[in-house]
Amino acid sequence: MAKKNIGLFILIGLLSVSCSVETLNYVSRSNKDQMPSSLVSNFDNHYVESKAASTEISVEKVKYVSDLSNLITVFPKFKNSAVNAEVKKLKAAVQSYIYGTTEGNSKQKRLAYRDYATSYKTLQTLKKYMNRDDIELIDRYLTRIKANINSLEYLK
Repeated sequence: MAKKNIGLFILIGLLSVSCSVETLNYVSRSNKDQMPSSLVSNFDNHYVESKAASTEISVEKVKYVSDLSNLITVFPKFKNSAVNAEVKKLKAAVQSYIYGTTEGNSKQKRLAYRDYATSYKTLQTLKKYMNRDDIELIDRYLTRIKANINSLEYLK
C-alpha cells in the first residue's frame, strides 16, 4: 500500500512540475523580447507571414486555373465550322497559358496569351455569322475566360 502511495505522490509531483514548466513557456511567449524554448517558435515572424501570403496567392491562382480548365473542357460546339476551328485554337492557347502559369514559364505564358488574344479577336469577328442564342452562349464563355486570365495576370 505504501508503494502505491509513493508512486502516486511521484506522479502528482511530476505532473505539477510539468505544468509549471508549460506555464513558464506561455508567459515567455507573451514577452516579445524573450523567445520561448519550443522549436515552433524559432521561426521568424516575417517568414511565416510571407509564407501565409504566398499560400493565399497560390489558392487564388489554383481557383482561377481550375476555372479556366473547366471552361475549356465544357466549351460548347457550334453549327459554324469556322467558329469551331477558332474555338479549338482558343482552347489550345488557354491550355498552353495554364501550363505556362503553373510551371512558371513566362515565355510560354506570353506566347500563349498572344495566341489567346488573336483567337479571341477572331471569334469576335466571326460572331456576325452566328445566331443570337449562340452569340449569347459564346459571349458568356469568352467573358469568363477573359476574366480568369485577367485575374491571373493581376496576381503576378
